[in-house]
Amino acid sequence: MKPILRLITALALTLALSTIIWAARPPAQTVTSIAGMPLDAVPAAPPPVRSMLIAPVVPSAPPSSSALPGAANNSDSLQLLSLFRAHPELLNVSQTPELRADYIHLVPGLSGLRDRVYVRLVQTFQTIDVADADVLFSYDPAIIPMQIESLRSSLYPAIAVAFPQAPADQTARQQLALRVGSAKARNLSPKIRWFGDHWEALQEYSLMDEGLHAGVNAAGKVYVWDDRRYAGYAGQVSGRAVAFNPLLTGTLLNTLLLPDLKISDGLGVDAYTDSLGKYAFTTPSAANVSVGLTGRWGVVQDQSNTPLLVTIANGAVIPVNLLFNPSGNAETDVAQ
Repeated sequence: MKPILRLITALALTLALSTIIWAARPPAQTVTSIAGMPLDAVPAAPPPVRSMLIAPVVPSAPPSSSALPGAANNSDSLQLLSLFRAHPELLNVSQTPELRADYIHLVPGLSGLRDRVYVRLVQTFQTIDVADADVLFSYDPAIIPMQIESLRSSLYPAIAVAFPQAPADQTARQQLALRVGSAKARNLSPKIRWFGDHWEALQEYSLMDEGLHAGVNAAGKVYVWDDRRYAGYAGQVSGRAVAFNPLLTGTLLNTLLLPDLKISDGLGVDAYTDSLGKYAFTTPSAANVSVGLTGRWGVVQDQSNTPLLVTIANGAVIPVNLLFNPSGNAETDVAQ
């Protein structure tokens, strides 16, 4: 490339970057449908009442019998449930809501370590589990009186549901088919969930092929929302290039921030870097994300079929900063 052509290329890149920095930005995208299926907002409950007790607490004597894996109705679970009904202050509430034992699991001690029991209690409303509401703790069964350790709880003590019973599976599936057609639905347990401004009792389903979750209430209303698990990445994007004069720059390339660069893998919502080259991107994919020189209004195409690319590695720790042309000063790379 001749010096005069280098200068023209650098000037053009500088002008393009300046234009991008000051241009208007379209509003952010939101996921409103998948596979042509309109979606409801993902249910998000109000903040729960939380409790976290790291130091041991001594409320009463421990359960008398041996803890069993998965025990839900044995005497241990009844004693533990009674304990929390008698001591709502441990859960930071004035009255303990309805709970059930999800598991009470004894882990035998090895190599001099003591036995330990791990417990999870789940909040229920008229026998239906409340989504994301539970009590977790552990204790040493040999210590008397009992010491509750590492207690963490998230509860909703004042739940009111207009239709407190979920519909039967056959009835719910008929309503679900009207909304999602022939999508394969796997039956899940009923749940109490918060939608918008109220609690709902739902018969729930997983639409596995689409990565969706569905629920049907007793009135026949169907909710469908995105249930894919997203990986999130954020960082800053820059590139080593010629800011103005190729002859004066020589091999000491300038590091330029890259605003309005497209970050996309075709699965998550497209993201664009801001005026400082910063980005935040989420994707349901567990694969690496390849990022090229594609912007909001243009694409760099390399005629030698060696486009500059950077990679967001799957599971990379934030911040994930990306640098195009990290070393050397090959003209074909600098020109891109």
